[in-house]
Amino acid sequence: MRNILLLFLCTFLYNCHNKSSQPIDLLKLEAEGKLLSKLNDPESYEFVSFTVDTSARENANKRLNDLQRMLKEYQRDRKNNELKIMITKEEINATNIQLFPKDEIEFAYTFRAKNQFNATVLNQKVVVSDKTFNFLRFQE
Repeated sequence: MRNILLLFLCTFLYNCHNKSSQPIDLLKLEAEGKLLSKLNDPESYEFVSFTVDTSARENANKRLNDLQRMLKEYQRDRKNNELKIMITKEEINATNIQLFPKDEIEFAYTFRAKNQFNATVLNQKVVVSDKTFNFLRFQE
C-alpha cells in the first residue's frame, strides 16, 4: 500500500512539474496558434526558438542617444546650425515614435515553414507582449 501511494505521489508531482503553465510558455502557445492560421502550409510548421529580443529597443536607444549628443553639439553654435538643429529634432521625434513602450516585451519567435513556392524557409517574427506575458501583436 505504501509503495502504491508513493508511486501515485511521484506520478502526480512529475505531471504537475511538466505542465506548460509558465507564462512565457502560454505566450508562445498563443502566438503559435495565431501564427498557424496565417501560414501557407500549417502542416509544415516546425518550432525553432522563442527568446527575449532586446535588439530593436537597444538600437533605437543608441540612435536616440547619438541624436541627442549631436543636438547638444549643434546648439553650441546656434547661428550656423539652425537647419541641422531642426533636422535633428525631427529625427529625435521619429525615433521616439519607433520606440516600444517600456511596459512591452519583445520576443524573437523563430520557426520553419513552407512558403508559397513550397520551399521550407526559416522565418522570424517579433512577438510583443505586456509585462504579464499577455499576447499583444506580431511586430512587422
